[in-house]
Amino acid sequence: MRYANVAFPLSVDQVFTYGVPPQLDPVLQPGVRVLAPFRRTKQEGVVVERFDETDLAPNLIKNVSECLDETPMFSPEMLTLTKWMADYYVCSWGVALYCAVPAAVRTQKTEQVRLLPEFSGSLGNVQKKIVALLEAEG
Repeated sequence: MRYANVAFPLSVDQVFTYGVPPQLDPVLQPGVRVLAPFRRTKQEGVVVERFDETDLAPNLIKNVSECLDETPMFSPEMLTLTKWMADYYVCSWGVALYCAVPAAVRTQKTEQVRLLPEFSGSLGNVQKKIVALLEAEG
């Protein structure tokens, strides 16, 4: 099993170790963006390092879910620069990398809102009108 350190755009100045599934091994290299399980969601991050061995217990390591780039978005020089930026400006490496990605390239998050059946009867008139408008829009 091979491993990768991934930096996420979080306020925690730490990289997280993930397993590299065999199907992603050829494309997963430093500088590519990935989706990886983090807490209860999948989070976008950047691979900053690859290695063959780790001291972490195998049952603690989750695998990278998906590689978002075919080729690295960040060159080794850009990884070095963003690491320096993170140290100089006292932010996490993931935040520095996130700031260096053009907004049009970032993964867009979407939110869905739905009305739970048990609450539909306890709505006021204004809330019922809002729900009707939302249902009309799909």
